[in-house]
Amino acid sequence: MTGHYSTEHVPGGAAQNTARVAQWVLSNHCTSMLGSVGCDTYSDKLRSEMVSAHVQTLYQEFPQQSTGICAAMVTRAERTLVTSLGASGALTLEFVVEQWERISAYDIFYFEGYVLNSSPSIVQKIIHYSHA
Repeated sequence: MTGHYSTEHVPGGAAQNTARVAQWVLSNHCTSMLGSVGCDTYSDKLRSEMVSAHVQTLYQEFPQQSTGICAAMVTRAERTLVTSLGASGALTLEFVVEQWERISAYDIFYFEGYVLNSSPSIVQKIIHYSHA
């Protein structure tokens, strides 16, 4: 596809773009991104973009999986998305527990739709302990 059409690569996704905008608005180095990635050029681009935006990252790495990607195809007023979740659906509760000291310090949590399906136990843990 990239050889036949004009393409633009934009690192992010709903949650990471939200974190970048929140950091831009708040401008006090207070946002973080929790997620999972492969060990590939896409994860390198994500990390670089988050560093540039001053967003801290807590990425669990899965070397045997690719980083999730989404292709947005736009023609005039029409748009369609094609997604490959890759490692993004592999975040484990064990990793969250290991990172809990950092995670528990946060005041606001934003969950994207995919994590509600792929990792409901993680969402439940964070919600439960954020009210403790």
